Amino acid sequence: MKNVTLFKHRLSQSDIAEFFLSLCAFIETGVSILEALKVISSSQPKHKMTYEKIINSVQSGKSFAGSLHQEIAMSTMVYQMIKIGETRGMLRPMLHKAALYINKSRSLTSSLVGAFIYPCIISTGLIGLVVALMIYMMPQLLPMFSSMNVALPFSTRLLLWFYKLIAHHFIGLSIFGVCMCITISLCWKKSDTLKTIVERVLLRVPVVSGLFCSYIQQRTFYALSLLLESGLILPDALNSVAVIIQSITARHALIDISRRTRLGESFSHSMLTQGKFFGEKAIAMIRVGENTGTLIKVTARMAEDAERILEEKIKIFTKLVEPAIMTLLAVCVGFIAVSIISPMYSLTSHINAQ
Repeated sequence: MKNVTLFKHRLSQSDIAEFFLSLCAFIETGVSILEALKVISSSQPKHKMTYEKIINSVQSGKSFAGSLHQEIAMSTMVYQMIKIGETRGMLRPMLHKAALYINKSRSLTSSLVGAFIYPCIISTGLIGLVVALMIYMMPQLLPMFSSMNVALPFSTRLLLWFYKLIAHHFIGLSIFGVCMCITISLCWKKSDTLKTIVERVLLRVPVVSGLFCSYIQQRTFYALSLLLESGLILPDALNSVAVIIQSITARHALIDISRRTRLGESFSHSMLTQGKFFGEKAIAMIRVGENTGTLIKVTARMAEDAERILEEKIKIFTKLVEPAIMTLLAVCVGFIAVSIISPMYSLTSHINAQ
C-alpha cells in the first residue's frame, strides 16, 4: 500500500529556516544531501522522525523538494525555490535564500500583527471596564433612580436600558456573541467574497490602506526578485508570487498582470491597471528596470524600500491608535459619570425649586 502522509509535521518556521541554513553549511563543505540529512537527524532528536521520513523518501527516488513538501508544512513559495534550486543545480544558494525569506516574512508579519493586536487588547479591556462598571455600580444606583420623582436624562435612561439588557440577557448575548464569532470565522475561511469586501474597505481607510499596500509591495517585490534571480521567467514568477499572497484582491491583480505579460505586454504597462496596490513610483521604477535590463536589482531595491516604509507606517499607526483609544476610554467613562450625576443634579434642582 502506498504510504500517504496525512498530517505533515508542524516544524515551526524558525525550525525550517535553521534546517535550511544547516543544510547550506553541509553542502558548502561537500557533504551530500543524504549525509547532511542523517547528521542533522541524529543531532535533533525532537524532529528526528520527520528527518528520517525525508531521508527514506529521497532514498526511494523522490526529489528532495518533493520529499520536503510531503513531510514539512512549508509555503508554496519556499517549495518553488527549493524545487528550482534542485533542478538547476543551485540548491545551496536557494536554500540560503529560502531561509532568509522565511525569517524576513516572519519578522514583517509579526510587526504587522503586533500593530493590530495592541489596539485590539486595549479595546477589549475598555469593553471589560465598561461592563464591570455597569455590573457593580448599577445594582446599587438602580433603587435610587427608581425612587426619584423626576424625569431621568436621556443618557441615564440609555445607561439603565443597557444595564437591564446585560443583566437579563447575559447568557443569551454571550451565546449569540460566540455563535457570531464562529460564523464569521468560518465564512472568512471559506468565502473569498467576504475577504474581498473587507480588503476593499481597508483600502479606503487612510492609515490602514498605507500599511496594507506597503505589506503587499514588500511581499511581492521581494519574492519576485528571488524567483527572477533563480531564472524563472516573469509570467511564471508572477504566478508563483500570486499563490503566496494572502490578499485575494492582490492575488487577482498579480494573476491579471501575469496574464498580460504572457501575452506580450510590458510589466510596467500591465501594472497600470493595478495602481491602487503599487502606485506611480513603483510602476516608474519597474519601467526603468525593464528598459535597462536590471529588473532583478530594481525589484530587490523596491522590496527594501517597501519594508522601510512599512516599518515607519507601523510606528505612525501605533502612535495614532494609542491616543485615539485613550480618548475613547475617557469618553466612555465620562458618559457613565455624567449619566449617574445628572439625575442627582436634577433632583437637587427640583427640591430647590419647591
